[in-house]
Order: sequence, then structure tokens, then C-alpha cells
Amino acid sequence: MSVLTDTPHTVTQKRPARDKDSATNATSLDYANPTLERDILGLFQSRGGVKAISDEGEEIPFDSMFFSLEQNIQADDLLEVDLGWVSGNFIVISAEPKPDLDGIFDHMEALLQKDTKL
Repeated sequence: MSVLTDTPHTVTQKRPARDKDSATNATSLDYANPTLERDILGLFQSRGGVKAISDEGEEIPFDSMFFSLEQNIQADDLLEVDLGWVSGNFIVISAEPKPDLDGIFDHMEALLQKDTKL
């Protein structure tokens, strides 16, 4: 069921600390000790789909979307959601600024995957 409302939803945004292993060159994300943690407003929509991420047609699935006037949303951010009709942790897999007709920033569109590990 898709739910979109004009009343802003409050979610908690956490930006993970990143640690790069010099031996393996692998990056790990630490959500327990975030570099940014704050409440942000936006509209949460429980509508999933797929997003093309390459010219070759490679696609990545997403579970939900979050629209916000907040510009500082990035891939790998964690959004903690507790809205009554939906709750859980969602990882941002894509965050794109959307312009208005004049090309000026209007809002951010974040595609989310539900995280069942955190």
C-alpha cells in the first residue's frame, strides 16, 4: 500500500562513520558511532520499485522513498522510521536533488532499502 501525506514525517538520519582497511582496501560503515545524527522532516512513501544505475540497464531494487527539503542526504545514510503505520531502519541507496522548472533546488528524493540487520 502506498501512503503519501502532506503532513511532514520526522525521521532520524544517521551518517555512518567510515573506516578503510589499508590491507584489503575495503570500507566498513559504523552506524553505532555515526558522524551525523539528527531529526529531519520529509514525506515517507512506502512505494518500492527499481532504479537503473547504469547505461547497461543494471537495476537496483528499493522498498520506499523519502522526499525532503533537507539537502544533506547521502547514499549509505540510515533513516530510522517510526510512523505508526511503518517502522524500521532504512538505508539510503540513492539520493538525488530534484530541481524546479527553473533548475533551482526543490527537494531531495531518496530511494531506500529496508535494513533487517540493524
